[in-house]
Amino acid sequence: MKFYSKILLLFMVHGLAILGVGIYQIQALYESQESAFKERLFIESTIVQRRFETALDTLRKTVDILQNAQEVSTGMLSHDVDLLHGWAKLFIPKYADTIQFINAKGVVIARGEAEFRFGDNIKHAVYFQKAFYHHTFIGIDMVDNVPMLIVARHIKSNTSAPQGVIAVAIELNDEFLNNLVIGTHYGIDFHSKATDAQKEIAHDAIPLHTALDNGSMDDINVYVQLKSHDELDAIAKTRTNLLMGFIILFIPFGILTHSIIFRYLKHYNTFMELLFDFNETKISVESFTNTVKKMMAGNTSSEVKKISALFLKIVQKMSETQAHFLELSHTDALTTIANRRRLDDVLEMKLKEASRGVSLSIILIDIDMFKKINDTYGHDTGDAILQEFALILKNSIRQTDSVGRWGGEEFLMILPMTNNKGAIELANVVQEKIDAFRFILDIHLTASFGIATYKTHDTERSLCKRADDALYRAKHLGRNRIENETA
Repeated sequence: MKFYSKILLLFMVHGLAILGVGIYQIQALYESQESAFKERLFIESTIVQRRFETALDTLRKTVDILQNAQEVSTGMLSHDVDLLHGWAKLFIPKYADTIQFINAKGVVIARGEAEFRFGDNIKHAVYFQKAFYHHTFIGIDMVDNVPMLIVARHIKSNTSAPQGVIAVAIELNDEFLNNLVIGTHYGIDFHSKATDAQKEIAHDAIPLHTALDNGSMDDINVYVQLKSHDELDAIAKTRTNLLMGFIILFIPFGILTHSIIFRYLKHYNTFMELLFDFNETKISVESFTNTVKKMMAGNTSSEVKKISALFLKIVQKMSETQAHFLELSHTDALTTIANRRRLDDVLEMKLKEASRGVSLSIILIDIDMFKKINDTYGHDTGDAILQEFALILKNSIRQTDSVGRWGGEEFLMILPMTNNKGAIELANVVQEKIDAFRFILDIHLTASFGIATYKTHDTERSLCKRADDALYRAKHLGRNRIENETA
């Protein structure tokens, strides 16, 4: 092999090494972003699951109250429709959509949602059969030809024989199902072999509850699944584009080097020595970049300058890509201020400083009645308001302070070298700015504030808990308030 070919081979190896480092960094950052995205999806799926469980718990508690009420037992025995209807109205529509009092023969003797509708015979209904003979039914069944989430339980008479059944149910309508997934990346699907025989369940669908009884419907269940994979696909597409960019840059570089290396061996050898030093970590990336720039500005052949420029682009592209991914991982996409992950990092660092005697306060801020704004004006207006609100907060803090989106319409201010009094003063200033500001469509907003100041041995969890409790009091006491932590 000729000498210049050996040099060319070594040069290409070093180029591939640099390319490999860039690819590795891009892949590592991609995997980090993908992991964070999937972690967020796991948290959101858990939230949906808990909402579903909460709905079931509400039905269970309602049945418990009715089952243990002596008046209800008396009303069941005497078929007192007015009494039973009066009890049921206490829980409709806040806790249930329908409540049925059914005697031992399967006849509905009273309904909570319809005072004058009774006498229906539902003795063949699965939820009645299971509740009457097996004490309890918790699951999904048809009530008046409508699929409902039901908790039914029998009531025993003095002879220990069941005297009837109390059934409490929520209709599985769009409003109920959509409320389960509101604020998440998930959509919801109500699936049954009986009604959706041709419908396929997505591979990433998650059943909300695997222990529900099936009523008269075959293999019925409620699933949540991603509404869109766009965010994850965008991360993957960005990675692919960057990798292709590196490869596209590398191909012309190789062709150009092969055609001229033997003609400009002197300049090439100088450049090779630089690459050897870089490969052996004798110089840093910054030193490598500066030296290449000097070579390009000096008395070097135009061809070598082009090669140097290509290498410089690769190194700069790697640095820009890394900085871009780092910025994405720390910034809230909508408001362009810090996201929850960045706030956690900053708060952890500031707590370490506070443990060494530096004052530290935080302010948790929540926009009042924000859901009503979304419902009235739409989510585009809501997003614009969040952006304007974030700008007010950003313009209200010092350079040493931090502000970010804590979640939804909640924001967190981290105030190092600030005592409790200073935090209260800042909260008052921000409150006045919000009150004076006219948001998009001339909407007037208010916000509630919860303040907490570092105490010895505080952790992120304990400090934020006190601020959250103070914010809750502000909301509970009428909103548009500033509440300080309790002693």
